Amino acid sequence: MLADVARAASLRYAALRYFNVAGSDTEGRIGQATPNATLLIKVACEAALGKRADVAIFGTDYPTPDGTGVRDYIHIEDLASAHVDALSYLRGGGASVTLNVGYGTATACGRFCRASNGCRESGWRFARSRAGRGPGSAGGARRSHPRRARLAPAPR
Repeated sequence: MLADVARAASLRYAALRYFNVAGSDTEGRIGQATPNATLLIKVACEAALGKRADVAIFGTDYPTPDGTGVRDYIHIEDLASAHVDALSYLRGGGASVTLNVGYGTATACGRFCRASNGCRESGWRFARSRAGRGPGSAGGARRSHPRRARLAPAPR
């Protein structure tokens, strides 16, 4: 639909596709602040701090090595930079484009929980539970898109 509107109105656009945003900026201005969020990294942090009873893994029947869904997480500051880069691209005369924004490295939810639970560096400990798939969950499914914007992790 966006492409149709762009053709009819001589409009150029940059459509950014992303999921699984994590973190907050260093000053706490942007990031996940939604109460009762189900984003895995936020939930794991809250469980480690005793704010939640456990970390629920939604779906264990995906066609992945551990049966859990895979996610390409992206830090909120890198996502904000991708939006600025998209505007710069358009201002520089770039053609309309649809991009997947991420690092191109998927992590299974179960693997994340195993790696972070009891991590020596963090000292985290939290209980895990298994739940059915979340609504609209695609698990390990991937689609082919015109381009993927790969971002280098920003220094923290």
